[in-house]
Amino acid sequence: MANADRLTIKQVAQELGVDERTVRRWLQNKELPYVGFDIRGRYLIARADLDEFVRKRTEKREPESE
Repeated sequence: MANADRLTIKQVAQELGVDERTVRRWLQNKELPYVGFDIRGRYLIARADLDEFVRKRTEKREPESE
């Protein structure tokens, strides 16, 4: 997996417009998976996992069509 496919908590927070603590909470609650840690010990989130996480959260918010 290339580095561009891995995101840090800070990058995820910036992309989604949320606080870094929110991203950490998602990771701790196992709502958002991570693929490992970088050399500095920071969580790394796969782009594909983030895209799937966003898709699932968006589906929950959309009202059902009648």
